[in-house]
Amino acid sequence: IIILGAVHTPFGVYAVINSVPLSIVNILRGMSVEIRVVKKMTRNNVLISMYEVRKDIQRLEDSILRSAKSGSASSRSLANWPPGEIWGDCYCGKILCYCYIWKLDKVYANVSKGIPMIAVYIYGDVSKVNGVTLHEYLASMGWWEIYVAFGISAAIMKSDGEIGYEIPGFSIELGGYDHVWLDYSKTFYVPSNYPNPAMLIAIGMRGYLAFARYRLELCDDAMLYCENLNIYANMTLAQPEIENNEMKPWEDVDTVPYDGSGDLEHAFWYIAAHWNESGEHVGNDVDINAITVEHDIATLPLFSSSIAVIPLLLSSAPEVAPIAAIASVSVGMSRESKLLENNYCVIQLKSDYADSYVMIAKYFYSPTKFRYGDGEYSIGSLYIEVAVGRST
Repeated sequence: IIILGAVHTPFGVYAVINSVPLSIVNILRGMSVEIRVVKKMTRNNVLISMYEVRKDIQRLEDSILRSAKSGSASSRSLANWPPGEIWGDCYCGKILCYCYIWKLDKVYANVSKGIPMIAVYIYGDVSKVNGVTLHEYLASMGWWEIYVAFGISAAIMKSDGEIGYEIPGFSIELGGYDHVWLDYSKTFYVPSNYPNPAMLIAIGMRGYLAFARYRLELCDDAMLYCENLNIYANMTLAQPEIENNEMKPWEDVDTVPYDGSGDLEHAFWYIAAHWNESGEHVGNDVDINAITVEHDIATLPLFSSSIAVIPLLLSSAPEVAPIAAIASVSVGMSRESKLLENNYCVIQLKSDYADSYVMIAKYFYSPTKFRYGDGEYSIGSLYIEVAVGRST
């Protein structure tokens, strides 16, 4: 007889496989049989570590959240946001596994509101613009292991006084087979008698934002013992509202984007002032998308787009570099896909001005690179500034 078993312990689930020879003749004579299995729980027979058990539980909880019907996910209380733990790498010895875990230490601010993912500021001869089309599309495909991920931006205060920038994980990863999480498009037409010298338009999603401090601890995977490593990090986090298994789209238009009021204006100008400018895109039309940004700044699809956090949370956002660097969090895909990530901005001039006017566009990307895995990467954005004027 072959005995297959699973032993559940605080350290994980262990596999037990044994074979026992039995005498059919003795059994037929009515003899009873008692079998005792003594098995040492070692690393060699770990079936599932506690870390993997916790991941499976979290995956189940995320699946329930993604499958929730209207209203259930969007009713998330800010009391449960941001997350209390962010799990890092785990390492296993002969008996135990140890994991690095960022634990919530202090919440500076958190809020639920509309968040711009594509924002365009146009100035100059704005009335010569015909239309501005913004499109956001995020989808997952299980067969290709493509999922949507909202990154966490961290400024880590090291023991030597240095500050390191890192993506320690993701606040949410949205998977599913051929599932569209966000599909929203908006075209804004500019009237010929538009009176103002500028306009600012944006689309995005409703969601949850947080700015918090975390401390790093080293714990056994059963969470029976944790050691505070005295390493702290300021982190920005974001997570979309989910309704009917989709993100909730959002849009905004500011026709006076220079009066110092409004979330959209505050967010755009903070990023424009503190993040790096891209090279210029010049022509009588503008076409900038997430894949363009990804290739231009040599980053990963995970970090090709971003959404502002700090300027939407704080009415007076700090100007210091460690805060400005983590002002936004990335929104992207686990792999590049023109079909599944289709975020873009297209601007066209009115036909009467296509030959005599030109547009000069640039976008913004993070002022520092973030460590992720074995590399360091910039975070891109589709926050775009466009100047309209006569061609020379």
